[in-house]
Amino acid sequence: LRTAERHPYPEGALWDDALAGAARAQEALGEPRAAISLLERMLAEREHSTGIGSYERSRYPTARFHVAELYRDALHDPERARREFHRVATDHPTSLLGSRALLEEARLAAAAGDLESACSAVALLHERYPDASSDGCSRLVCPRAAAAKQPCPAAVEATLSPQP
Repeated sequence: LRTAERHPYPEGALWDDALAGAARAQEALGEPRAAISLLERMLAEREHSTGIGSYERSRYPTARFHVAELYRDALHDPERARREFHRVATDHPTSLLGSRALLEEARLAAAAGDLESACSAVALLHERYPDASSDGCSRLVCPRAAAAKQPCPAAVEATLSPQP
């Protein structure tokens, strides 16, 4: 945290690394809320480009995804996790994590019995990421999803059993 404070955003080249490391330490200490707070501190510093390009740091989508995982796994708050997974795709539309985040959102919705929301997340996945490898997993969480172009990767399918 001292590194992040001594080298603040936007000049601190390793500012986001320092906050991510501090968040991992808080998580290891069994403090998921403190970890989320540090990740949210990082994510609060976003600038939008007025021209071509982006000022977004590469850790941002991973940090948002991890916030969602912490809500899901450590805090057992699937509703908040769903919202955070959705934000990965909406707040970081160029991230490769977007398709996986939408699939996670759909899985949590399906596990909660909210098939409409599960299918909405799958529809957004198909719209934004038509070539995503997770496309084949869509029918596992939304039976009315369009036919897949490719099968669900075994590593992903193994994680899709409904969780509370």
